[in-house]
Formats: sequence, structure tokens, C-alpha cells
Amino acid sequence: MSVDENKEIVFEGSVGESVGQKPKYPFGRLYGKMSWLFFAVVMLIVCANICAVVLAMIANFYKPEIIEDSRYALAVSGIAMYAVGSPIAIIMLLFSTPQQSIGERKKIGFGSWMKYLCIAFMFMLAGNLVGIAITGGIGIALGRPITNPVADMLGGGSWIIVFVTTVIAAPIFEEIIFRKLLIDRMGTFGEKTAIIASALAFGLVHGNFSQFFYAFGVGLLFGYVYCKTKNIWYTIAMHMVINGVSGVLTAYISDKIDTDAIAAVSDKMAEATSDEEIMRLFGELMRCSAPMFALLGVMLVIFVLAILGIVFLAKDAKNVRLEECVYDIPKKKIRVATYLNVGVIVLYAVMAISFIGSLA
Repeated sequence: MSVDENKEIVFEGSVGESVGQKPKYPFGRLYGKMSWLFFAVVMLIVCANICAVVLAMIANFYKPEIIEDSRYALAVSGIAMYAVGSPIAIIMLLFSTPQQSIGERKKIGFGSWMKYLCIAFMFMLAGNLVGIAITGGIGIALGRPITNPVADMLGGGSWIIVFVTTVIAAPIFEEIIFRKLLIDRMGTFGEKTAIIASALAFGLVHGNFSQFFYAFGVGLLFGYVYCKTKNIWYTIAMHMVINGVSGVLTAYISDKIDTDAIAAVSDKMAEATSDEEIMRLFGELMRCSAPMFALLGVMLVIFVLAILGIVFLAKDAKNVRLEECVYDIPKKKIRVATYLNVGVIVLYAVMAISFIGSLA
């Protein structure tokens, strides 16, 4: 697509040539394309779960005791999702080629990247609060608390496995699938549609209410950054920081907090009779409480970044510009093809099972 001297839009390449008017694109072809894209996401989840079941059966046959080990659950989850499910989804998505490219690859400075990172933290924090409120309400209705299954799996596991899967593998594979491949193939039908649809799929594959809302919000921001820069490394880096700080670092520090030791030292201080003993116990209390203070420090940093994100978003929201569909297709038909295609309906059904299962 180019603009001539008379400001008329010129479409070039595989979509045909037309001056001053958008080329046609059959609805049936669009519906089929969207169905295939979302079916690839479905296969990611299905193949990953099949792989996890097979690995569980093998482990149960040869060494059943390791199934109770949290390190096993993390390793199986990582292998199933990023060594089996993701490659299959990538191969399927590559069978669907983009019609043409919208926008050019652009560089952004570190300051702009940090601005987007702050906005990402804002979406993450807001989404977490919504998730807590939703799961809290469901817990009240069911008469029991609803826990975050991923947080439960991270606690007490091998931090090497956690780091590799959460900070390295997840950002790389997820950004390639949900930003690079999906948006590249949906962008010509409107960047707004591509961003929202890819963020929706990204949120759904997390499979639980605790993660859906912040994954969807962060997915919107990552999708926008990718559309504006066409550089997947920007979003991979942001994804790594988000997962590393809010997921791994906070979980690691939380795992080091010994509330029993803090309570025991506090009780001894209450019974201490000399100033010397009180000072000694106070120093011991500070050492026991160090992880708690560290966690508070990390949470404060996240909160400050989120506040800055609100400021940046409020300031820059009016400058957001997204490319429209390059084809002559009614917007209603684009919405139907995107959110009601066969592939996405199957994705809704599969992930509904996962969401319900996460409440057990």
C-alpha cells in the first residue's frame, strides 16, 4: 500500500492493484482464514494437554512418586506447552500467509520502551485486581476460596525451571504466536481487530479467571506496540520483564518469607527483660523480616510504574492511530468472521472447560 502525489491510496501486490478504492475480499475466504488461525490456537492447547497426559502416564508407570513433586508439574507444563503445543501452532499459522504488510518496521528509543513497559504494568495490576475481585466473588458464591493455579505451582518449585519456562520460553513463544504470527495475518483486516482478537486468544489460553484479565490487558498493549513497530523483540523484552518481576521475583521472595520465625522472634521480644536481649532479638527480627521488606519494595516499584503507566496512557491515548481494513468488507462481517468463526467457537468451548476446572 502506498500514497501517490494526489493523496490517493494505491494497493499493490497480491491483493491486486486499485487506485482510490479498496479491493474486494470474499467473506467466505475471510471466515475460513480466521477459523484456521484460531484453530491453530486450539491445537496449541489440545496438543499440550495430550502431551502432559502422556508424560504423566509414563511417569506414573516408571516413577509414580515424582508426580507429587512440584518440579515435575513445572517441567511437564513447560515441555508440553513450549516443546510440543507451541511448535505445532506455529507450523499451522505459517500455512496461512499474510496478504500484505501494513506499516513499516520502526525503532523506538529506550525511553519510549520504558513508557510502554509502565503502561504494561498498569494493565497487569488492573487486570490482577479485576481477577481477584472475580475469583473472590466466585469463591463467596461457592463457599470456598479460589486460588491461582499458576501461583500454587510456582511456590516451592525449582526456580531454575521456573525461570526457564516463565521468563525465557513463555515470552518468546507466546509473542511469536500471539503477536507476530496472529497479528501479521489479521492486520490487513484492521489493526484494531487484530489487536483485540490476539489479546482475547492470549487471555483465554491462560485458562483461568486469575490470569485472564491481566493477560488480556497486557496483550492489548503488546499488540499495539507490535503494530506500531513491527519488531517482536520489543514485546518479548517487555514480556520477560513482566513475567520476571511480577511472577518469578515476587514468588521467589514470597517463598523465602518465614512467618513462623517472625512470630517466634516477636514473642521472644515481648518476653525479653534486658535492653541487650531486646536489641539482639530486634536484629534477628530484621533478618527474618528481610524477605518481607524486599517483597514490599518490589510491590512498591510495581505500583509506582503502574501509576506512571496511567499518566502515560492518559497523555498519549489521544494520539493512538490504528490502520483500517485494507479491503472492502463491512465491519460487521469482519466482527462475525473474527469472533464467531468455527475455530474461535471451539476455542471458547475448550477454554470454558479449563476455566471451570480452575475453580475446582
